[in-house]
Amino acid sequence: DHAKKYPVTIYIMPKRTKCTSFGVVPPLKTDGKDCHVILAGDLSGDAFAYPVPVSDAAENCRENGEAASVKPTSTPRRLLVGHTASMLTGLQVVPNDVGGQFILTSDRDEKIRVSHFPKSYVIHGYLLGHTAFISSMAAVTVPAQSGGEDGESSSHKMRALCLTGSGDGTVRLWDYQLCKEVGMVPIVLKQDSENDEMNDVEEANDEDVAEFMEEVDLAQP
Repeated sequence: DHAKKYPVTIYIMPKRTKCTSFGVVPPLKTDGKDCHVILAGDLSGDAFAYPVPVSDAAENCRENGEAASVKPTSTPRRLLVGHTASMLTGLQVVPNDVGGQFILTSDRDEKIRVSHFPKSYVIHGYLLGHTAFISSMAAVTVPAQSGGEDGESSSHKMRALCLTGSGDGTVRLWDYQLCKEVGMVPIVLKQDSENDEMNDVEEANDEDVAEFMEEVDLAQP
């Protein structure tokens, strides 16, 4: 299908957008429905939530097929978090170990903030250790199994992990539930002999990665 594609809605950000993600806000009532939202972080360090258009609105837009008909919407936005005077470089909504959610937000001031979601004014903690800006971030949950008396796993809880890259030349793995660093792989910087600056980047060798994997047991907290 080579037909033209048009947006189903347009939101105007107060500042230039730096990072985006999706999130799901659970219903306040037992018979309510989840609310899907678009998360957007900007250059001033603020993260906003916007509602995802309902299917009817999206279908009407597709049937109309005219880009001119899609106008910026004035739907109220919600400010989730603000990193004071620091640009956001990443954000992601992730599960926690009590059935709720966190929102992870990284910035250019070397830190990752772990806040509750959607009550993001409640801060769970920080992931601290990088010495330069956070350039990339990803999160995942893996089974965290503890052995029982018969050697079989007696727990099926999930372990919450976050991976970050930084301008300090390291990639770090975190347990965002416990707010602690699990492991780190250094990326070797090669010095430029002409201008004496650390410009080129060389990937960690196989020995570095193997040593890191031996030290980090993802299944153990």
